[in-house]
Amino acid sequence: NSKRSKPVTGTGGRPLKSLSDMLKGKEGRFRKNLLGKRVDYSGRSVIVVGPNLKLHQCGLPKEMALELFKPFVMKQLVNSEVAANIKTAKRLIERMRDEVWDALDAVIHEHPVLLNRAPTLHRLGIQAFEPVLVDGKAIQIHPLVCPAYNADFDGDQMAVHVPLSPLAQAEARVLMLSTQNLFSPADGRAIVAPTQDIVLGAYYLTIAREQPPRGIEQIQINGETRWIPFRDPDEARYALEQKIITLHDPILVRLERNGKREVVTTTVGRLIFHEILPEGIAYTDEYLNMVMDKKALANLIVACFRLHGQERTVKLLDDMKDIGFRYATTSGTTIAITDMESPKERDQILAETMRAVERLNQQYRRGQLTLGERKQRVIQAWQKASSDIGEAIVNSIDRFNPLYIITNSGARGSTKQLSQLAGMRGLFADSRGNLMEELPIKSNFHEGLSVLEYFVSTHGARKGMSDTALRTADAGYLTRRLVDAAQDVIVRAYDCGTTNGIYIKPVEDLSSLVETVAERIRARTALEDIRDPVTGELLAQAGELITDEAAQRIDAILTDLDNIAEQATNQQALEHFRLMRERGVFVRSPLTCEHHRGVCAKCYGRDMATGKLVEIGTAVGIIAAQSIGEPGTQLTMRTFHTGGVAATYITGGKQSFNTRLQLLEELRRDVGRYEERRRAQAEQEGEGGEEGLPISAKQFRELMDTYITPTGSLPRVIDLFMATEALKGRAIMSEHAGVVAAIESRELMRQVILHVPVSVTETGEGVLDEVAAVDIRDPSAPEGDPDAVIVRAGEKITSDHLTRLLEAGVEEVQVVKVYPVPGRGELKVKVGDTVEPGDALTEGLLQPRELLKLKGVRAVQEYLVQEIQKVYKQQGVDIHDKHIEIIVRQMLKKRRVVDPGDTRFLPGSIVDKFIFEAENERVRRQGGREATAEWVLQSITEAALTTESFLSASSFERTTHVLTEAAVRGKKDDLVGLKENVIIGRLIPAGTGYAAYRELQPQPLAEGAEIPAEAYDPVLYREIEPPLPEIIERGEITAVEAGEVILPDEADIFEEDEVPAEEEDLESVGFDLDEGAEVVPPEEEDIPPLEFGEE
Repeated sequence: NSKRSKPVTGTGGRPLKSLSDMLKGKEGRFRKNLLGKRVDYSGRSVIVVGPNLKLHQCGLPKEMALELFKPFVMKQLVNSEVAANIKTAKRLIERMRDEVWDALDAVIHEHPVLLNRAPTLHRLGIQAFEPVLVDGKAIQIHPLVCPAYNADFDGDQMAVHVPLSPLAQAEARVLMLSTQNLFSPADGRAIVAPTQDIVLGAYYLTIAREQPPRGIEQIQINGETRWIPFRDPDEARYALEQKIITLHDPILVRLERNGKREVVTTTVGRLIFHEILPEGIAYTDEYLNMVMDKKALANLIVACFRLHGQERTVKLLDDMKDIGFRYATTSGTTIAITDMESPKERDQILAETMRAVERLNQQYRRGQLTLGERKQRVIQAWQKASSDIGEAIVNSIDRFNPLYIITNSGARGSTKQLSQLAGMRGLFADSRGNLMEELPIKSNFHEGLSVLEYFVSTHGARKGMSDTALRTADAGYLTRRLVDAAQDVIVRAYDCGTTNGIYIKPVEDLSSLVETVAERIRARTALEDIRDPVTGELLAQAGELITDEAAQRIDAILTDLDNIAEQATNQQALEHFRLMRERGVFVRSPLTCEHHRGVCAKCYGRDMATGKLVEIGTAVGIIAAQSIGEPGTQLTMRTFHTGGVAATYITGGKQSFNTRLQLLEELRRDVGRYEERRRAQAEQEGEGGEEGLPISAKQFRELMDTYITPTGSLPRVIDLFMATEALKGRAIMSEHAGVVAAIESRELMRQVILHVPVSVTETGEGVLDEVAAVDIRDPSAPEGDPDAVIVRAGEKITSDHLTRLLEAGVEEVQVVKVYPVPGRGELKVKVGDTVEPGDALTEGLLQPRELLKLKGVRAVQEYLVQEIQKVYKQQGVDIHDKHIEIIVRQMLKKRRVVDPGDTRFLPGSIVDKFIFEAENERVRRQGGREATAEWVLQSITEAALTTESFLSASSFERTTHVLTEAAVRGKKDDLVGLKENVIIGRLIPAGTGYAAYRELQPQPLAEGAEIPAEAYDPVLYREIEPPLPEIIERGEITAVEAGEVILPDEADIFEEDEVPAEEEDLESVGFDLDEGAEVVPPEEEDIPPLEFGEE
């Protein structure tokens, strides 16, 4: 109805809701009812902190728990014969009798509940906890899970859900319990790491004073004054309690370490902190005298997990929480205005800067500086003043100043905020993001701002508020598109058997390192053996995962290869490293995985959240989408870098002196003058004014865009994922391979002139009408023969020339290609450089689809991954490459058929690459002519809409279009992805709903019973899928159904005539293989659930 020019209206002129209106949009059937259901057995309340909880617990208000667990309580009351029937039980509950609370206690024992905080941006937004009944009406949560939920206690609310079935409870306990989710799925860092108060307490406990304490006895040894060491840590604690020493005094103490007694210098605070640490970390040289700031604590958790596993780590976390809160309290850290002393140098720095700015203004008035240069230098001067004052504060402040403790420990705030309190607030941007160099704020918060200064600073603050609101919506929509594009990527096999991979080099941006080789190769599968050239030790084995330590070692050797070369004993390994420095480290990647549906575990590598090889059935596509989308709200919306230095200050890169904005202003002025001059000329010559503009100025206007680049912002990420065509700030790319012969300056623009070699063919393609770069001679004519030149340099090659060239047997000629580029700004090439197709000639952004056409698929994959990483790294967000690679893989899934050969495709149709290859394989076996195709780069929206499942696509966007199209084609949906199964209400084919695990039922284990070993046999969970060409050959599908993918349902795998694995494998997992017997799955009680807390 909404499509008509005048919709049919009901009462009061309201348009009637047609069938398609009921389906589409956020409030339509798909998104509102099928993909977004409401559940019962849920409650919500405000959250408060529960500092006494264990990590796996949450505090649940009694009344809420009673309501949530009502049916369970009623059953318990009837079973324990307190109530005769359900009705009486219900009446008892309403009256809240004492027996009811006993029953509730019994019911909630070891029955986990799920806590969720909206917005759920990644999977850690829903976690399971064991409930502890509390008085009051607020839910209590453990302080360490706040970062995962992004929760704070200023009135946030959370929802509670009850898993009802034993299966759901087992899943909540084994997979979703908060103690199982210690590490971030995005990059493997500890997400349950101490923050704020806990960090403050631990830092306060482990800092030391410089001078030795007063209260310790001293003795003379050989004329030296020494203090007497304490006998053991207990004696030192006693001295602390007697107030002989303080927490931070350096003392000598005897310690038992590695079976020896040693005297070490440390502080009592550090000894107290080390009491909670596990073996192998406590009292070791590496950690004993380390000051525990936020980073050190996070590293400690990772180290503990590596050494002792999850259970000990959880205990360490709870101990850290207790000790942190305790000493943060006893430290009595407070903030007073007297803590914000301005450094003595401040006034001097300000005076000098003001004199320098005045000098610049004079030079500008005399015409020695342009407007842009003056602005640039003034900004530079103020930025330097700001940072100098900041340094002065940090240098002059007392190490026990509360402000310093708070910022330096990483508990809250930053040195930048410190310098705003005690130094100067610095330069502010106006609402367009340009720095106002005329109005630097010289005051700080300690002394207060003037009215004008306050007004100036409101600009940025208001912009920030409105930005945040817009950004949240944009980031949410990006996440939704990512999820839809990648939702059916599941780990479906152990190994796809490919020998292909990608070469990994460090990512650099404006001469600064964005991502090291170590960060990029860790957690991946190596494709070749890598040995240490000095020791000959095997660092990484082909086909095995690269550990973090090995990645660091490989990176260190690559960085320092020239020095290492002298000590090398293994020449072969050294040569290999030299090769790797050139082309990169060869590893497997989701980009090159050859599994036709989903990816295989080997190509994906390590699951970042568990630290082990990814399990079969993991929904890695969703994890990738969440990892990229979740930090999306942290990316800025600022389209402009804050101009020149300010920008490079933030990101640490160096930019050429002229900033982009300044260039833009100067270019605009140039164009204005140029156009005026042309008009004047044209009027003199009596022509119309406008026609006088030659083509170059129009081209030039397009070139001007080159300087408006939104880098480091959310729009840039969206542009890359959407493969946007009309990019602002595009670089000019070479379309030919050749040599830069000259760079000529014209009015307003320059021309890069390439000499390009072209083969001479009968058709004259690429040669006719081109300009010859050098004289083309007849190769058979003698030297010095004046008639030997067929075409002179600078002449156009005509058909007559072509005939002569072919007669003379000339195979290749050099022609001239001219690229107009902007008149100002850096060029990426110089005269004499060799240029390949797809190389950028100017600074700026590359257009991904153009890059694909000119340089091929590997170049565009690498470009997208690197550019997206640059934006996130600039904001300090770490995401592992593999997540971005999964999305890029989805963008490059399709091919466009150019010549169908003998296949069943039509020219121009867009086909899945695996279906295309399978059909070619079939034709090849029959001796026919294969099809050829070109790569297609789709945006994530297109990728989501062209997925094989029409249910999934229609629930995403353009519902009516997708459904009518599917109906016309008579499509069928094989339900291989996640969304289509959710829509029709089946279990999703991932995680515990994956075919291999679906039959497993949790069995209650008798007290003290052992879990049988076969419960762990991995063979059971390896997916066995026949390759695509075989399925087509067996006639189970035709390649024409290429539009509707492909495989027989997972259930068909275990058919009688087709035993999937070797017989002995099956017997080892308990399959019963008598002669002629059918294949029987193992008995149910062979696979009991894991008891909580067991390894």
